[in-house]
Amino acid sequence: MAFLQHLLALGGIMRAALFSGGKESLYAAMKLWPPNLFIFLMYDHPQPSPHIANYRKAVEAAESMGISVVTLVLSRGREREETVRALQKLGVSELVAGDVAVEDHLKYLQGVCDEAGCALKEPLWGLDTRELLFEEVGAGICFVVVGGAKRVFSSWLGKEVYPKNVSAFAAHLEQSAIDFVGENGEYHTLVVDAPVFSQRLSYRVVSVDEVDEVLLARIR
Repeated sequence: MAFLQHLLALGGIMRAALFSGGKESLYAAMKLWPPNLFIFLMYDHPQPSPHIANYRKAVEAAESMGISVVTLVLSRGREREETVRALQKLGVSELVAGDVAVEDHLKYLQGVCDEAGCALKEPLWGLDTRELLFEEVGAGICFVVVGGAKRVFSSWLGKEVYPKNVSAFAAHLEQSAIDFVGENGEYHTLVVDAPVFSQRLSYRVVSVDEVDEVLLARIR
């Protein structure tokens, strides 16, 4: 029923948003709210992914927003063709993504959408990343840092970033020469509250993994 209501609200447009649980994926969706559904892409990573490790909390966040999640478990080497096929099968006419500055990934998604026959929407593309970080938090997004290099994020891992401490977080990133939104994968986040949530996510850090000097917090 919720899916049908969303589809009618969008005038028949089938809008899907790529959603990892992280701040850019959510904020991009918020810019074009509401999506009919979220798509979680589960890649076969050689190293543990903070987003996949915290997949259940991402689904919990989606449930708080009343948005269904379609999870695509992609085969290594066949990611593109399987994504295209899934978008076609789902009847997606618009795909929303949260890219900001990585040209290669933008081109990749544009190629996927062209092949699938849908329009790519990138509402965050080209924005200044420092301004974007403050804009996201100012819009009501609160997030937990769930992954990042040990040398930079050991003091922030598992901690929540919100209006009262975002300036300190930004200063730490700048001092460490890290992109403000982690656009190049420098750090990863899990959103625990936003204006589109029906209720804030409760959470606790249950463990911290370390692989090659990179930290990953598992949240429950």
